[in-house]
Amino acid sequence: MALLNSAVDFGNSLKGIEFPLSVLPKRLQQVVIDLNDYNAFPVEYTAASMVSLLGLAIGATHKIHLMKGWDDMAITNMALVGEPGTNKSNPLNFLIKPFQDADAEFLYQYNQEVKVYNERMANAKGEQKQQKGDAPMYKCYLVSDVTTEAVQNIIDFNRRGICLHSDELIRWINNLNRYRSGSDVQFWLQLFDGSRICCDRKTNNERVQIRDPFCSVIGTIQPGILADMMKGELSKNGFVERILFVYPKIQSKALPSMKELPKVVDDKWRDTIKTLLDLPFEKNSYGDAMPAVINFTDEAKGVLRDWFVKNKRISDSTSNSTVKGICSKLDKYIIRFCLILQLTRWACGEASKDAIDDTTTTSATLLVEYFREQAIRVHGSVRSKELDMKHMAVLESLPEKFDTAMAYEEGKKTGLSESTVKRFLHDSMFFKRLSQGKYQRIITV
Repeated sequence: MALLNSAVDFGNSLKGIEFPLSVLPKRLQQVVIDLNDYNAFPVEYTAASMVSLLGLAIGATHKIHLMKGWDDMAITNMALVGEPGTNKSNPLNFLIKPFQDADAEFLYQYNQEVKVYNERMANAKGEQKQQKGDAPMYKCYLVSDVTTEAVQNIIDFNRRGICLHSDELIRWINNLNRYRSGSDVQFWLQLFDGSRICCDRKTNNERVQIRDPFCSVIGTIQPGILADMMKGELSKNGFVERILFVYPKIQSKALPSMKELPKVVDDKWRDTIKTLLDLPFEKNSYGDAMPAVINFTDEAKGVLRDWFVKNKRISDSTSNSTVKGICSKLDKYIIRFCLILQLTRWACGEASKDAIDDTTTTSATLLVEYFREQAIRVHGSVRSKELDMKHMAVLESLPEKFDTAMAYEEGKKTGLSESTVKRFLHDSMFFKRLSQGKYQRIITV
């Protein structure tokens, strides 16, 4: 099975696809492939969006336990980066439909309950009118209002979990930039960590605490706007490093196949989401989520330990604060990926949900390395705009893979000394060392 999965990923890599499709169950791999064949949905945007939305479907029903003091949920913040016309929004819009359909049903039920409640209040008299009772609560999975106050109140009524979905994530960023007193940014940092939050209920002026709040974020953004996300306070407090970027090398406009997508493709995706949404969700007497806890097998912990050693080595070997920040947040994400992938394999009939096994953990290491490369590419793309003309000329002249001699030769053409080129090659935002004297250019120019 491992050899077959490696063959799948190798075949995709020959097509310029970097996402390790083998981490998904066979059923969902086929959905990704069919959506690419029929609807020309780019594999990376589709598969990555799946990971985030599968986490939303799990929500606060389950928590993963590594050791005392380290429990986590399937929360993700994801940005699909692409030029206009690269078909980055359509995969997300297709995959998110089951949640939109559920929200439409919730809204209908809510409006019916409000109608009954208002009629009851209109007919109430005296003490009955003063004792209004519990007003209907609006249930949902998706929100688009990015204000802190709105999100707090929606989470209060939806303890199972929600997702901020914005087709243009710059609205979310601009909102944080507009009110940069620190409180709004801190709120979103707390949500990512699943830390306890407090809010005031508008309905009865109560102040409540929410333990284990669940709120993911997903949306799209254009490369030219990335710099706005990485300036000022947002670049210093770990906010950006908490975002999973998806920025495929292939940024060409896709051609439609003119073929009708078989209904079975949509059914496979919807069935998987429904199975996860049907997971039992327990609450305590205070209304707080009481997630079921999943532990790691000893074999899975061994795989995870090896990856932590690798991640530490990468972090310790660089002086780049951005790379160090990325390494720090990947420590959290690999745990969350383990939870998402294990429960997704269970939902697709490929595994149990009694514990995180080594197959899932191995897949999580592949997934987290994919997002490491994506993050470095995005940060490098932004930083490349700050390069002087000579360094930019070298960067543009080098092929994707090259050796030191070739880099020295290109540097000589632009007037850069070998020592300057050598320092440039050590910048992990732009280059990856493959072996002695062999390098790979990370960003696309």
